[in-house]
Amino acid sequence: MATAVMEAQGCLADLKRGRRAALEIKEVTERMLSPEYKGRVLVELLQNAHDAHPARDGVGRVEIVLDEDEGEHGVLYVANGGRPLGYRNFEALCSIGLSSKRPDEGIGHKGVGFKSVLQLTSAPELYSVMRATSKIFDGFCFRFARDEDFDWLADQVAPGRPEAAGQLRANLSSLKVPVPVDDVPAAVVPFRRRGLVTVVRLPLRNADARQEAVRQLRELTDDGVPFELFLDRLGKVSVTHRVGGRGRPSVYTRKVDRLFASRGLKIQQITLRRRIRLVMVTAAVHCERAHEAIAAGIESGPLRDDWQALGDSAVVSVAVPAGEPLKRGRLYTFLPMGAQPTCPVRGFLNAPFHTDVSRRTMAEATQWNDLLLDTAAEACARASSSARARSTQASRGTSRALPERIEARSASTASRRWCGMASTEAMSPSVTSATVRPSRFSAMNASCTAVLRYGAPIRVLRAVAATSSATLALKIIHDAHGPRPCPTPSPPRDISLAFIVCGRTACRTCLGSAVGRT
Repeated sequence: MATAVMEAQGCLADLKRGRRAALEIKEVTERMLSPEYKGRVLVELLQNAHDAHPARDGVGRVEIVLDEDEGEHGVLYVANGGRPLGYRNFEALCSIGLSSKRPDEGIGHKGVGFKSVLQLTSAPELYSVMRATSKIFDGFCFRFARDEDFDWLADQVAPGRPEAAGQLRANLSSLKVPVPVDDVPAAVVPFRRRGLVTVVRLPLRNADARQEAVRQLRELTDDGVPFELFLDRLGKVSVTHRVGGRGRPSVYTRKVDRLFASRGLKIQQITLRRRIRLVMVTAAVHCERAHEAIAAGIESGPLRDDWQALGDSAVVSVAVPAGEPLKRGRLYTFLPMGAQPTCPVRGFLNAPFHTDVSRRTMAEATQWNDLLLDTAAEACARASSSARARSTQASRGTSRALPERIEARSASTASRRWCGMASTEAMSPSVTSATVRPSRFSAMNASCTAVLRYGAPIRVLRAVAATSSATLALKIIHDAHGPRPCPTPSPPRDISLAFIVCGRTACRTCLGSAVGRT
């Protein structure tokens, strides 16, 4: 109540002085920020639910329920376990761009994503507990203002001024006016009985909003782009679509088995819904290079000072199916980004990219994003080299230091998956003369191809990482191998195949011919 009164008093005082600061915030929120997140409401709410759990816990719970039978047009719920809603969270929800989280503390750290809910509802509601031992929702329980709420608010701050309600309604964003809720809706109560601590309730504004909620739910649960793949704080997500009195929950779990770990590199098997299995490689970003890239981003403008916290903790992960490779990969910032930009590998690549406000796309030509892509290339290279080495050791009976279970998986599963990917080029998409361009994607392709095919050492990869030219990257890799005779009289036009035609060796004849045709 105090927050709503303060905002209303400030709005009316500004109007009296001829200023329209509150209206500016309202316009930015409703006409600029919320539309930027079109189609991303569920993604934004899910990331907030994920961030409420302790880092690297892996046992967090989230429930998503779309109940088309409740209310006039249906209600969408997103509930989570973990930490209850605190005062800093409450302040952040009522503000714009003032997140309570740093980039290293969670997925959502821009302080604007919650504003996306206005696409589906006019008055979002939140219910939380005071402490983990609470039996009922007794903490922050409130909704944001409806039209009629501005009438009583005007009576509180400007009694005897009948025009005040209209002024507040026209100039003050509803998301700046939290209204306490004393009676928790009956449909919210069972979430607490199931151990969840915070519930976001969105009464859908109309039939179009209901259809959009259904579409987003289907998109989120698409098997082709598993949303839970990189949500390492969660162990279980339950999704229920209830219509006509029917609706059974679909449960999405995430099971992790370690295959291999060494010097900042992890290879894991991830088992998801319907026994979908993927092999994931995770690598830490080099601290010195990370701080250098972040400092450059802060100086040039894209990054804020709080990104410095990522310098010592950023990691990059690449996951590929344990079966047939994907026809097309997908970039993630913990949750799936949009279909564009194109993922440079035929798998799922996750990193804390600097993106647009909705996290759909990212700027490729930034030093921080460049570094993350380079780290992904190096991770693929190291994983391939490690898997081949383990496979060779196991075949010779020399890998005695590894536990038997890990040895077997490292030598067979990891080697077969990662080395096998080289033959299908899942980790290194083709870069043809028609599409090659100065980009880190091209350099990444070159380094992946070189190591997967020819085992180029990491020192070569670091040289590749220093250039944004695919042609120069290929030359660096080629020079590291030295001149060899070429058995192929007519090299292909595809630059990425310039090495492949020579079998296990690189050849200046092939390279010169291929580069000369671009």
